[in-house]
Amino acid sequence: MTKAETYRKKEKGYVLVVVIFIMLLLMTTVVALNRRAGLQAKIAANQIRSVQTQFGQLAAIENAAWQLQRNPQWRTNVSGEDYEFDGIVYNRKIFDSTRTCSQDVIMVSITGPAGKQPATAGLRIRFVHEDTLYIADTENDKIKKVDRTGRIRTVPTPNLDKPRGVAVSAAGNIFISDTKNNRIIMVDTSGNQWVLGVGYLDEPHGLFVRNGSKTKLFIADTDNNRIRTVLFLDYYAYIWTISAGFLREPNGIAVGCRGNLYIADTKNHRIKVVDKAGNISILDTGSLDTPCDVAVDERGNVYVSDKERDRVIKVDDKGAITTIVDSLDDPRGVVVGASGNIYIADSDDHCVRMVDPEGVVSTVAGQCGDDGDTEDGLLAINAKLHRPYAVAVYSQATSTVAGLEWVSEFY
Repeated sequence: MTKAETYRKKEKGYVLVVVIFIMLLLMTTVVALNRRAGLQAKIAANQIRSVQTQFGQLAAIENAAWQLQRNPQWRTNVSGEDYEFDGIVYNRKIFDSTRTCSQDVIMVSITGPAGKQPATAGLRIRFVHEDTLYIADTENDKIKKVDRTGRIRTVPTPNLDKPRGVAVSAAGNIFISDTKNNRIIMVDTSGNQWVLGVGYLDEPHGLFVRNGSKTKLFIADTDNNRIRTVLFLDYYAYIWTISAGFLREPNGIAVGCRGNLYIADTKNHRIKVVDKAGNISILDTGSLDTPCDVAVDERGNVYVSDKERDRVIKVDDKGAITTIVDSLDDPRGVVVGASGNIYIADSDDHCVRMVDPEGVVSTVAGQCGDDGDTEDGLLAINAKLHRPYAVAVYSQATSTVAGLEWVSEFY
């Protein structure tokens, strides 16, 4: 074999090797592309299933909301129920929230197939409430009641002297600070009356009733610079003093859903907070001038009547401070009804104002700017009051659903 023939043979061998290498490279590329395409297809399929699952969960939640508005008492058992949407079966559980300050929230939990991708939502059903309003008509030495028809009547309680506090229990019992007589009067639903605190109190003002397995009454014992509490057990009432640090003429008190006690420390121009462990702090309200009362709603928002600034402020559960109404005249008592309406004793205007959940202000009792006293049975807005000092509200839920609220903190 000549050198030329040997070279050509080697050249053919090199070409064959290159061809084989290129073919192997192409095969590897094709396999990689197929694998990538397969992986992309699987990812796309998983994404589609994930989106389908999310749509199904949303459908299950919205269906639950629809059913709850028609049957607010509906709950599933602990194992839940099956709910099918677009061929996918989900597990759905409906149960009451146990979170503090959210016991009125209904939880909806939706679990996808094989227990994957659980989703929850919180729903709050709003019922229509009927409010009965009680007013300490201080300079008339009376307690007035505005019923659900809007008519005003006097609660039979003879010999009151400048009553400056009123509260109502869940059972409908009325508690009255008979301020200048240094006592508390309780009027039950049958009209029977009991006297509390004689010998202990000195010009009591604000009252607050905490309902539960045992009824507790909290008293702002103003001229003693103390807060008292009364525990009712069977036919006995036990009274003791709450440690709240140095107070100066506390006027108003309230207990929030977390069990914190809020005190309008009036002459110290601040709101004090005593938690369940007895720790004392000052609520950040900005500058106050003679706060006379404090109220707390079901979500933990705090309302303060800032008397000398003729306004009521709100401190929400995040600490943001806003003025909800001004242009008042020495506002004293403030209370929040279950419907979300805020009632204010606009004392030197001789009337009671209401701020609804939309922020609309209206007069619900008295003729603002005109003091006096009138006979029972009139519409409250046509009646006259004389320096109302305190307000209380007795709210009863009807069976009528007013609407449904999605509670964002549960998403």
